[in-house]
Amino acid sequence: MNKKIVLLSGFSALFLGVLLLCGIDINLGKAGKVTSSFNNIFIFMFIGFLCIYISRFVKNDIYKKCPKCKKSFANSELDKGMCPKCDVETEDIEEYYKKNKFKES
Repeated sequence: MNKKIVLLSGFSALFLGVLLLCGIDINLGKAGKVTSSFNNIFIFMFIGFLCIYISRFVKNDIYKKCPKCKKSFANSELDKGMCPKCDVETEDIEEYYKKNKFKES
């Protein structure tokens, strides 16, 4: 799960809750209309704050780099941290670039 998606969902729900709080009804097309009532305001605000709170614990994807073939991989693509092409243990991408500082020309 991506942290940005969770945050966007939370702020969207909060925004809809504020619209309902201001008395503006929300038309959802074929799904119907959400009217400004205490229950709807509470639900949207609760979901918004809950998503924003949960986003604190969601980690972004971790990327690793193979020192042999120099390819980058998402952690989900690796099997036990090994490069699928070279069968070499990969390094965290930030550590890789700290170790291998390239000379600027």
